[in-house]
Amino acid sequence: MPVTDEIAMTIAQKAPIAVKMAKKLINENQEIKGGLEKEIAFFAQCFATQDRLEGINAFLEKRKLQFKGICFLHVTNNCITLISHIIQQQKDKRT
Repeated sequence: MPVTDEIAMTIAQKAPIAVKMAKKLINENQEIKGGLEKEIAFFAQCFATQDRLEGINAFLEKRKLQFKGICFLHVTNNCITLISHIIQQQKDKRT
């Protein structure tokens, strides 16, 4: 099996929302300025998924991961609001 196929198989086994966010971050962030804010917002979206809970539970139960790609939208919006507030506070401290 070619190396590229092995890499693709490894990525395909990861949490679908996290992979989607990583691809989006890579494609959209050609400049460093503003990239951190996007990364934090995307992380918040990944953090508010059923896949995060699945990862924790699978680890604790010592079983294979079963990602479903389900997002808790209401939690995600709250996380993004919180992260945006933290980013603004950090910006205010710099000025």
